[in-house]
Amino acid sequence: MIVPRYFLTFLACVLTAFVVAACGGEGTFSSPVGPSSSAGATISGTISGSAVSTPRILDSGSFSLMDARGVTVSVAGTGISTTADNGGKFTLINVPTGTVQLNFTGPGSNATVTLTGVGPDDKVQIAVTVNGNSAHVDSEHHSAPANNKREFQGRITSIDSSAKSFQIRGLTVKTTATTIIRHGSKTVQFSDLKVGDHVEARGTMDGSTLTATELKVESEGEDDDHGNDADDDRGDAGQAEVSGVVSGSTGTCPAVTFTVGASAKVTVTKDTVYEDTSCAAATKNGAKVEIKGTKASDGTITATRVEIDD
Repeated sequence: MIVPRYFLTFLACVLTAFVVAACGGEGTFSSPVGPSSSAGATISGTISGSAVSTPRILDSGSFSLMDARGVTVSVAGTGISTTADNGGKFTLINVPTGTVQLNFTGPGSNATVTLTGVGPDDKVQIAVTVNGNSAHVDSEHHSAPANNKREFQGRITSIDSSAKSFQIRGLTVKTTATTIIRHGSKTVQFSDLKVGDHVEARGTMDGSTLTATELKVESEGEDDDHGNDADDDRGDAGQAEVSGVVSGSTGTCPAVTFTVGASAKVTVTKDTVYEDTSCAAATKNGAKVEIKGTKASDGTITATRVEIDD
């Protein structure tokens, strides 16, 4: 029997496709590919309150203890959502970083809470109480990669004067001798902090403890509109914050003078604090930095703190 050439060609193509698919499926001969990085944070938690409790009638006709039921938990502005289990537990994955608003909806409930300082690859544990249309965070713990910078805000609930630390939303914020604490344009001491003060804390995470490099404080009763206080000290003579690329660097550490950006002249001294970097690395030409310091009458900024701007 003579087999037509076009049939043989067709059969060869089918076999070739099958072999390629099979090899690709097993990945035996493909180049190794490393695991992809996480697209966002993971937020897990437990809900309590009237939103997740309802009496269950037993066969005997009596009422049992309150039995949890599912509540939908979603991330505002995204398609991320899940349903809490009968214990009120839930987990959300690939949550965007920054400030995150969680919505809790269920029979008779429609409430929200806001989490701040959520970073990439964070694992956040929270406990939330939901009653009707109101909700509040009872505890909040962030677990982030070592030395990862974080920012949190909240009201001080307790202060440990001996340890120079305090609690905000279940997070321990620890200060050190180099922590800068500001109230408006003024530098204040740890002893000036009070329970009820609203604090923005910036630093590095270790478990559920944030070691703060900088604190911004608002006393109880002051305006909490944080969208307008980022530049609260930049109009004051003597206070300055600049960022940009270093150029025209001259001198030898610890005394170096250079220009940041187009025209900001900066001088570092032996008293300058370097965050996660060194004098040499932060003052070399081409380095991208953030500078905080005091401005002289001639416009020169004497840096009190220098940080590499990643």
